Amino acid sequence: MAETLPSDFERAKLSAPDFDISPERAYESYQDLMDKEESFPAEERVDSISITTPNHTHFPIAKAAIEADFNVFCNKPMTLNLEQADELVSLVDQSGVVFTLNHNYTGTPLVRQPREMVLNGEIGEINAVRGMYLPRLAPYPN
Repeated sequence: MAETLPSDFERAKLSAPDFDISPERAYESYQDLMDKEESFPAEERVDSISITTPNHTHFPIAKAAIEADFNVFCNKPMTLNLEQADELVSLVDQSGVVFTLNHNYTGTPLVRQPREMVLNGEIGEINAVRGMYLPRLAPYPN
């Protein structure tokens, strides 16, 4: 059974225009999004589904999107276990949709602090940003 996420639909609907989304296309749940977008002709449907929800919801949303023939852009982790990951890989192989996994660091202090500094006007105009990902020296815990 699909899982419904708690959300504030009215707030989402009001903020939709801030993201160039018409209020009619602000959906109450991912199931609602899939159902309504599937009903549109292919040229009017969204191009892809971006999954930026809590980790435990990535699998059911990705599975529903793939089964509805939507391309998927999923934040990590893709799933919570190998069985779910294998299932998504199989579904993608069968469907032909594009599935992309994103390693997003927007919640880390190393990214949040500079963002706040920019937003608060603590540094001048930014002309360029260079960054480097430093690999972890110790293995990840299980």
